[in-house]
Amino acid sequence: MEQVDDQARNARAPQGRATVVSQGNETPPAGHTRHGIRGNRQRRSHAAYYPTTDFIQLTMQTAPRTHDPSRWQGLGGPALRVVLAFVLLCAAVLAWAQPRTLPTPAARVWIDEGAQASPDEALAQLAGPAAQAYAPQTVWPFASTRALWFSLPVPEFGQRVAVSVPYPGVDRVEIFWRESPDGPWQTRRAGDSVANAQWPLPFLYPVFLLERSPASVLLRVQHNIPTALPVDVETAVDFAVRAQKLVLIVGGYLGVVALLLVLSATHAFVYRQGLFLLYALDVVTLALTQMALLGAAARFLWSDAPVWADRAPSVFPMLAVVTATWLVRALVQPLPWRWVDGLLLVWMGIGAALALRFAWMGLTPDLLVANLYFMLSMPLFLSVLVWHALRRSSASWWFVAGKTAVLLSAGVVAASNVGWLPRSFWTPYIAQAGSALEIPLLLFGLLYRSRRERELQVRRASLQTADPTTGLLNERVALERLAHAIERAQAQAADPRDQRVALCVRLRDLPAIESEQGRSGRNTALVHAASVLLQVAQPGDTVGRVGESDFLLLPEAPLSRDKAQSLAVRIVAQGLSRAFRTVERGEGLRLQVCVARGLAAWPDAPTLLSELQAGLDELARTPRRGVQVLEPPAGA
Repeated sequence: MEQVDDQARNARAPQGRATVVSQGNETPPAGHTRHGIRGNRQRRSHAAYYPTTDFIQLTMQTAPRTHDPSRWQGLGGPALRVVLAFVLLCAAVLAWAQPRTLPTPAARVWIDEGAQASPDEALAQLAGPAAQAYAPQTVWPFASTRALWFSLPVPEFGQRVAVSVPYPGVDRVEIFWRESPDGPWQTRRAGDSVANAQWPLPFLYPVFLLERSPASVLLRVQHNIPTALPVDVETAVDFAVRAQKLVLIVGGYLGVVALLLVLSATHAFVYRQGLFLLYALDVVTLALTQMALLGAAARFLWSDAPVWADRAPSVFPMLAVVTATWLVRALVQPLPWRWVDGLLLVWMGIGAALALRFAWMGLTPDLLVANLYFMLSMPLFLSVLVWHALRRSSASWWFVAGKTAVLLSAGVVAASNVGWLPRSFWTPYIAQAGSALEIPLLLFGLLYRSRRERELQVRRASLQTADPTTGLLNERVALERLAHAIERAQAQAADPRDQRVALCVRLRDLPAIESEQGRSGRNTALVHAASVLLQVAQPGDTVGRVGESDFLLLPEAPLSRDKAQSLAVRIVAQGLSRAFRTVERGEGLRLQVCVARGLAAWPDAPTLLSELQAGLDELARTPRRGVQVLEPPAGA
C-alpha cells in the first residue's frame, strides 16, 4: 500500500471535460487546459450536479443584482433586433408615403366659423378669396363650432365613384352633390355622430358611393380637434380592393390577439401565475383600443351606439395605460423604493379617473391632459423596466422592446396627424402594427421569466436532496442510498459474483486550503473534488457528500478487489492532475480513498460510513498512502 500514492502520480487520467474553471495563476499540467482536462466526454450519475460555488446565490433572485456591464448585452439580443426591424419598417412606410388623395390642386377648402352655411353659400365661398388650396398634410383648425367645406373636382371615371375620408373617428362628414349645375343638392352623412349601421356604406371610416361623376361635389366635415384630413376620390373598384386589404389587416390582428389570449390563459392555468392573467387583460384593452381607433369597434361591436362610438377611442387608451401600469408594477415587484410603487399606483388612479371622465363627458375638454398622460406613461414604463432589466432580470428587455414599439408607432401616427411627417394609406395602421408587435414581445418576456422561475424552483427543491456547495447528493440522501445498497447486497449475498463496494473519498488539504485562500478557495476545492468523482463515476453510480471534506461513491456495478483499487487510484490521480494550488504544493488536490468491500457483511449504513471515515483517519497519519481497502468484518 505504501506505493499506491506514487502509482497514482504516474497514472494517466482518463479523458474528460472538467466543469469548473481552475483558480489561481499557475500553469496547468501537461495535457490539461485552464478549464480542465481536454476532451468532451461527460458522465452522468445519481448526483444532482450544479457545478458552481455560487449555487446558494442562485436561489436569492429577489435580492437586487449589482451592476454588471454585460447586462447591457441584452440590448443586442433578439428584443432589440425585433424593434430595429420595426423601426426600419416605419421608415420604409414613411419613405414610400405619398398622398393617396386624388383631388387636383384645384380642390379648395373654406372654413365655416359658425357651421351654419348652406351648400350654395359654401360653393360661393369656395369660389372666392376666402377659400384656400387643399393639401393633405395641412393641419386644419377643426373645432366643435366650426365646419370645413371641401370642393372636390371629380374626374370622369365612366363608372361608380367612391369618395372617402380615411380617418376613423371623425365626428361628422356630409357629402353634397348634384347631377347638373342647376340641379338640386343631394346629401348623405356619416361619422361618429351617426350610428355606423345607418351610414350609406357601413365601414371603418366614412365612404360615399356615387353612381357616376357628378357636376359638383362638396364635403362638409366637423371634428372636435385640429388634425390633417385625407380625402380620397377613386373608382368603386379601387376602393373595394383597398377595403379588402383593410379587412385582411384587421382580421389578422384580431386573429393574433385571439391566439395570444388562448396561450396566456393556458399558461396562467398550467403554471398558476397571475401575471399571465394580467397580460391577457392588457392584451384585451390594447386590442379594444386599436379597434376603437381604427373604427372596427364602431363597425362590428357597437354599430348602433353613436355616442359610445365617439367616446370609446378616448376611453380605451386610458384603460390600456391603466392595465399596462398594473402589469409593469407586477413585473418589477418587489421595488426597493416605496415612492416608485406609490407613483405607479397613483398613475393607475389617474388613468382610471380620466377614463371615467371621458366616458361621461367626451374627450374635447381634456384633450391636452389625455395626450400628456399618455406620452408621460411611456417614459415611466421604460425607466422602470430598464432598471429592472439591468438590476434584476434580463427578461425585462422584452418588455422594454414591446413598450418601445408602441411608443415609436404612436409617435409616428401622432406626427402624421399634425403634419410633421408625410402620410400614406398605411400610416394610420402603424400604431396597430406597433401594438401587434408589442403583444408577442410581452408574451416572450413572460415565458422567459416563467422559465427562469421554474428553473429557480427546481434548484430550490434540489436543496432538499443536494449539497448547496457542490451540487452532489447531501449526507441524508447519500446514507439512504448506502443503506439501500447494503440491503440489496444482503438480499443477493448468495451470489458470489455480486461484490458490492463503497468508496469514501477525503479532500486531505481542505483545512490548509481554507486557511490560505479563504472560504472561496475552500468551496472551489470542494467543487473540483466533486467534479473528479463525477468524472470517474459511471452512469447509475451514486455520488454524495457525507462530511466537511468527505465524499461517498457507490458504484452500481459489482467490482472485484483489483478493479475497486484501480478505481481508487484513478480518483487519486485525477485529483493530483487538477491545476489547483494548495498550501503544501501546487500539484493539485490530494485525495485519499478508503474502499469497503462486501457490503452485505456490514450491519447498516452509519456503521459502514463510520468505518470508512476511520480508515481515512488512519490514512491521514501516513501521508504517502492514498488508498486503503477495508475487508468485510470477520465472521460475516
